[in-house]
Amino acid sequence: MKLLGWLMTVMVFNLSLSSELKIVNTPDGESHPAPCAMTCTGVSGFSETGLYRWQSYEYGTAWKQINIAECGFVSIPVITATLSGTYIWRCPAIFTERGYITQSTFDIQTVEKTSPNYMVY
Repeated sequence: MKLLGWLMTVMVFNLSLSSELKIVNTPDGESHPAPCAMTCTGVSGFSETGLYRWQSYEYGTAWKQINIAECGFVSIPVITATLSGTYIWRCPAIFTERGYITQSTFDIQTVEKTSPNYMVY
């Protein structure tokens, strides 16, 4: 039985190592080898304080800076961000602008009028 458990562990580990990465295109339009691409995921909490808290912005919208420094990007990454929460009015549409993305941070801003107070659960 122990051998079967070990074999299953090796198989799962092997399957995770054998994934294939295919780069279809890049923001700069250049082709790069597969080791240049990486995926980094994380969660930015709704209750963060200081620099990374929800803040008021112009036109009644809210914005938040997200720290991605631990990812170790060597160039500006492509960002996909979503919100989730208990109530629909706490999850407005968001966007990020290329000019506000660096290797270590990016900003998200709500599309509709939203108070930072509504963004904190």
